[in-house]
Amino acid sequence: MGALCWKKGKEILTNKIKLVVSLFLPVLVFGWIVYNKNTMENIFFIFPLVSILLFWLVMFSIEDYIYTEAILGTNVTLKDVWVSNLFLTTFVGFFYSLVLSIIYLVFTNQMHVIFEIGFLVNMMSGLIIGGGLVAFSTFYISNYSKLRQTISSIGSIGSLALLVVLLLTDQKMIILENKSLLVMILAVTGLLSFVVVDKYSSPEAFLCNIKKLGQVYEDKQTTDE
Repeated sequence: MGALCWKKGKEILTNKIKLVVSLFLPVLVFGWIVYNKNTMENIFFIFPLVSILLFWLVMFSIEDYIYTEAILGTNVTLKDVWVSNLFLTTFVGFFYSLVLSIIYLVFTNQMHVIFEIGFLVNMMSGLIIGGGLVAFSTFYISNYSKLRQTISSIGSIGSLALLVVLLLTDQKMIILENKSLLVMILAVTGLLSFVVVDKYSSPEAFLCNIKKLGQVYEDKQTTDE
């Protein structure tokens, strides 16, 4: 899995546009969250959650799955690919949000907040919900069937809806008031997604389904050229 994370990390560093967007978009979003006069508690719940989802959306590439067939002949499994992408997306997004949050607290002379239990609880709540959504939105890699893609799309749509609600509407209070429930739901959802990928993956079905997508992708690339 370490090699897969290294490969994905290298791809991110070589894609300058995605790298710049992933570095500066969270900064702008953090400024927007603070500008909207959210409480300190809400800031440190919303920001890590939003950062994880934004990092996932920016860094997602269908090529990650199309070219996965090239490494399935090794001892790498579909679970390895899924876990490495989930780990990189979730924890890089979370770590970056943590760094920016600490910088904000330093400049506003509020470093004492870091040592409050509420800070940790809210950051971890954002991590669990964000990670659960990413896990649910990507478990279709287990066989890439239309059924699992359709089910996973619920997570993708939910992630986009959550971003819109938290950043652009006044309905965010519904989410903030029920975040404990969301944490439990997404924790269970993430665990179930792991079980599906771990126990019910089918490399054979994946290769058959991804080959069709790969052909469409290659035809499009040829047409564009």
